[in-house]
Amino acid sequence: MYPKELLKNEDKIAKACTKNARISLKSATIVCRAVRKQKYVVKAIKFLEDLLEKKVSIHGKYYTNTAKELLKFLNSAIKNAEYKKLNKEKLVIEYLASSKGQTFYRSRRKSGFGGRMKSTHLSIILREI
Repeated sequence: MYPKELLKNEDKIAKACTKNARISLKSATIVCRAVRKQKYVVKAIKFLEDLLEKKVSIHGKYYTNTAKELLKFLNSAIKNAEYKKLNKEKLVIEYLASSKGQTFYRSRRKSGFGGRMKSTHLSIILREI
């Protein structure tokens, strides 16, 4: 799940992962790429909140569902870092990735329209500098 070369100094990093988040892989990849450019966690949280409030957009889209899930996920990683007594202001996003999750099928009558639901796996590594 995580690259092994990033896990060398375990006491300065915080990890988090979520399985089968109900967001599409395409939108998760786009938002993760934009969040990775923010580098610092505080800036990334501000960026995601602005995306939810529609103050900033990515290629003309707001990706509100994905931003909401990613913000919840990022806050979980920050709580893990605070448990390890790492300073929130000094945290940097070292690794943030999305990968294809399980496909859920809804039972429908006759046609298969709207039967497949997408999900995504998310993983993050935060490092204190």
